[in-house]
This record gives sequence, structure tokens and C-alpha cells, in this order.
Amino acid sequence: MRQPTHDSYEWTIVAVHEETPRVRSLMLKAVHERPLFIAGQYLTVRLPHFEPAEGKSYSISSNENEELVRLTIKEIGAFSKSLFRLHVGDTLHTSAPYGFFYPEKDAARELVFIAGGIGITPCMSIIDTYCSQNYVGRVTLFYSNQRVAEAIFEKDLNTLSRTHTQLSVIHHITREIPQDAHYTIGRMSGKIIRAGIQNPLASDFFICGSIEFTKGIWKELRDVGIKNDQLYTEGFF
Repeated sequence: MRQPTHDSYEWTIVAVHEETPRVRSLMLKAVHERPLFIAGQYLTVRLPHFEPAEGKSYSISSNENEELVRLTIKEIGAFSKSLFRLHVGDTLHTSAPYGFFYPEKDAARELVFIAGGIGITPCMSIIDTYCSQNYVGRVTLFYSNQRVAEAIFEKDLNTLSRTHTQLSVIHHITREIPQDAHYTIGRMSGKIIRAGIQNPLASDFFICGSIEFTKGIWKELRDVGIKNDQLYTEGFF
């Protein structure tokens, strides 16, 4: 994929979507040429007169082939609160897309995504992109949230899994007991993940969530025989 030729981009916010009470998506349109990105990469957002001066990074959550770029943000600290105050028509400045959390396009392997909470964002970008390109391999998502209401992109993921038979989505809920059998109750583990994969030793695993979540799942998968070179991680602070 062609790399961006410069490191600063200006965007116009064309829509704001509330995904959950604490998560919003900003739909961005490039003021000039939209940079190319690989599904799974991130943008570093820069706000004037705001700490940290170098900005904060947010994973792109949209399909890499769409004109608009979606940044999905959880309200955690002062920086994200300032982004929540932005409206349609406001401008945003970011870096070029960066990051290496993505599958190799020519790797015909089973893809396994393990996401905790807001860690769904780069996984969603990859899954949506690969489904739109009719990826021939199996794609499985294990998605963990404390409560059903916190599951981001749930409707979109359910639509994708109905439309693309190679995609399976397993929702784990850890802090309540849903009435719907659609959800798996309880914490996911390395054993559960390995048991849910047809060919675990011929699969690539992409883990994204909090640092604690990412480290924990990585260790558990190693403990059940998944090799280090099968594991890709992205930890959120």
C-alpha cells in the first residue's frame, strides 16, 4: 500500500454517533486528500494547547476502502472529554496512519480476534474490510464486555456475521447475566479461545484491549500451546 507523503492531516467532522453512553464515533472527511491506511492502524489526534502536546492515538474503526474515516473514542480522561465536546463542522488535526496491528493480506490463515471493550476498534476495521473483500479464510471474534450495553458495534457485527458465513462472533459478558442465549456468560480464557478455533495452530491471533487484558490473554494462549509468532497485540492505556 502506498504510504502517506506527509505527517499532518486536517479533517472535518461530518457526523457524530453515540455508540454507548461513554463511547462516541467521529466520522471524518479529509479536507484535502484522504491518506491511505491499512485496516488496524491508528491516527494520533493533536489538540492545540492541550497536554500531551504530541497528541493521543486512536485506532481507526472503519473499513479501509470507505471515503470517511471513523475514530471511535471512549471517554476516559481530559483529552477524550475534549473530543466529546466537538461537533459536526469542527476540524481535527491528526498524524498520518501508523501501526502494525494487521494481518498480512496474502496469508490465507484463520484469523482470530480477541477484543476487550474499546479494543474492538482496530478489530472492527479489519473484520469489516476483510468481509467486504470476501476473505476466504475463517474469521472469529471473541469480544468481552462487562455488560451488554457496553458492547460497541454489536448490531454491525451481527449484520456482518449473518451476511458473511466465514465470520463468527462470540460475545462474552462478565458482570451481568443476560437473558439472551446469544451471549456467553463469564470471562474468556486461553482454553476457551483455543477450543473455539478449528485450526488453532494454523491461525493468527490479534489481541486488543487494556494492557492488563492483552497481557493476560497473551499469556493464557501461550500456556495452551499457541506460538509466539502467531500472536499480535495492541494494548490501550
